[in-house]
Amino acid sequence: MDLRKKLEIFLEILIELKTENLTVPIIVEGEKDEPDKIQSLKLDALVAVLTKAIQEQQETIELLQKQNSDLLMRIENLEKMNGIV
Repeated sequence: MDLRKKLEIFLEILIELKTENLTVPIIVEGEKDEPDKIQSLKLDALVAVLTKAIQEQQETIELLQKQNSDLLMRIENLEKMNGIV
């Protein structure tokens, strides 16, 4: 899939979010499917949305890393108890 198609899909998703009145800043300007209108992105608002998504993703990564570490420790303890290590 080329970059243009990816951007079109991304714009459609953003427009859907906008029309569903979700708490997403209005980052798409212009009307969908208007032949004489141009759609564009407000990059400052887009950066805010992407930054928030990255922050949430980082929180998830850190939680999963902690869970993984805890599970590895439990496995080590079980192996020691059973004389595997």
